[in-house]
Amino acid sequence: MQHLKLGSGRMAVAATAAVLVSVAGYQIYKGYRSYKKFMLHQEKQKRIMEEQEAAYENRYFKEYDQLKDDPEAPVPSATSHVRETTPQGDVIMTYDAERSMFCYYSDKRTVQFKYLESVARKYVIDHGCKRLYIDIRQEIAKAKTAATETAKKAAEPIKPTAPAPVFAQLKKYSTVTNKHASMPTINEMVKSKSQAQAIDSTNASAPPVLKEQTTRYVYCGRLDEFRKEEPAHETHDFNVIKPIDYASYKKMNDA
Repeated sequence: MQHLKLGSGRMAVAATAAVLVSVAGYQIYKGYRSYKKFMLHQEKQKRIMEEQEAAYENRYFKEYDQLKDDPEAPVPSATSHVRETTPQGDVIMTYDAERSMFCYYSDKRTVQFKYLESVARKYVIDHGCKRLYIDIRQEIAKAKTAATETAKKAAEPIKPTAPAPVFAQLKKYSTVTNKHASMPTINEMVKSKSQAQAIDSTNASAPPVLKEQTTRYVYCGRLDEFRKEEPAHETHDFNVIKPIDYASYKKMNDA
């Protein structure tokens, strides 16, 4: 009888343990499904965000390309502006004719260059002043072409030049000389000349940078600081965004 009770007790314990394991396993599985669902949602949101950013980054190129430039058209006044919603928030943009740069207002002080480019294209399209915007695509194409030509020249074999004559007529000086000093041989002179030319070629092969060939932007303040009746450059402390080089621009777009 005791053996039966003992066996029944063990079975009950085993059954309880099985139930607990099943419950724990289900909870783990449920948590995994929730986590996986959350991660899929995050990835989806990230893809949507990236697509929206890429779409905005390339916005207004078509309209800009179709716009005919009128060299005689006057530069818009300091109060002329556009307002755009970028992936980094709303931006109001005007143009400072005195300093030849675009001024922008935003609640986010640092707006990426590629988004300001889209707002600037919108500005010149709306105000018919295409010449105020420097097309970054053309400047990059020029930089790539120049870099390719430089690389081709650097890859050309270096033609050794005839070394200067070693045994030149020298004036007689004091007989007190450095006993360890020796005159370089012809081979050493040719080698030194070749190394110098190789260094020059290496430096010349570096890709050209975009300096003044990019549109310039300056931060003027928050959105609520913009006043239509006030010139943008009279009431704000500017923090100029300087032109970027091609490597930085490419890295920025690859990020």
